[in-house]
Amino acid sequence: MPGHTNAALASYPELNCDGVAPPLYTGTKVGFSSLCVPKAVTYDFVDDVIREIAALTPGRYLHIGGDEAHSTSHADYVAFMDRVQPVVAKYGKKVIGWHQLTGTTPRPAPSSSTGASTAPPPRRRSGSPRPRATAPA
Repeated sequence: MPGHTNAALASYPELNCDGVAPPLYTGTKVGFSSLCVPKAVTYDFVDDVIREIAALTPGRYLHIGGDEAHSTSHADYVAFMDRVQPVVAKYGKKVIGWHQLTGTTPRPAPSSSTGASTAPPPRRRSGSPRPRATAPA
């Protein structure tokens, strides 16, 4: 969120800034849809989705996306994330999202689609042995 939302926008016209549902899209192009950041109904919808996903998942993290929101202005993106991250916390989860979220507050745990970790390596406890490389079997 707020991108990758065309199915929701087509299903709930009130989530669009102009109140008109876009046609259903079955292609693979991304980045052209966005929830309407200034509308209160957007956050009612987001709260419902997050509440239900939080109830279904046992882990402590909830991934809220944040990538490929190309049709969302930077100001709207930051405003959206500033409102959505506390909703995640309200349901007892910690926010995780794609690396684009690192410019928002509070700073969530970023993830990467490249497979590379964006988190710092774990710290070794004092006195613990260094890991040893092993030869493949």
